[in-house]
Amino acid sequence: MPAPTGITGTWTWIEKRATTWENLPILTQDPYDRPLAEPEIRSGYLPLDGATARTATES
Repeated sequence: MPAPTGITGTWTWIEKRATTWENLPILTQDPYDRPLAEPEIRSGYLPLDGATARTATES
C-alpha cells in the first residue's frame, strides 16, 4: 500500500480481524513485483506515529 510522502513519522495500518485489532507495517512496494492476489477492499485506519517527536525537539 502506498503511504503519504514528505511527512516525518511511521505509518502503519490497523484493521480488525475477527475479534482482535492487528497493527500491520506498511511495506515498500516493488514496482517490478507482480501482485500475488486480486485487489480487495479492506476497512481500517492509517495512523501516523512519531510525527510530533521531531516537532517537539525542534522548538
